[in-house]
Amino acid sequence: MDTQVSPKQISIQDFISELHKFPAYAFDHTSDILAFLERTTVSPDTLAPYITWDRQHYTRNLIDKTPLYELIAICWEVGQVSSVHNHREQNCWMLVPVGRLLVENFHLLSQDLDHGRCHLTPTDTV
Repeated sequence: MDTQVSPKQISIQDFISELHKFPAYAFDHTSDILAFLERTTVSPDTLAPYITWDRQHYTRNLIDKTPLYELIAICWEVGQVSSVHNHREQNCWMLVPVGRLLVENFHLLSQDLDHGRCHLTPTDTV
């Protein structure tokens, strides 16, 4: 018998209010935030003020910013991609309230900072 619980759907404003309740240390030791994200999803209709589309490139739309985090709605048209990048010394979580997202992670094999080059190998796809 499957006992998986569906995430609770809340408005983006309630989502922000809940994020504001976390103490600063929760953003370093992230298990409490991860648990919140696993049990919560954002109601897509409440995101309308933050959704902007562009046929040429994905868009990044700021929803909320504090000294601890930035909450951004990123909008991709079908087939759009972002370049390979990292989130060095940052935590990064993604929720997908509308559509699907394919994430590919890479392992750095070598880098040449003087020439702006690196050699990567895919590690997994999420």
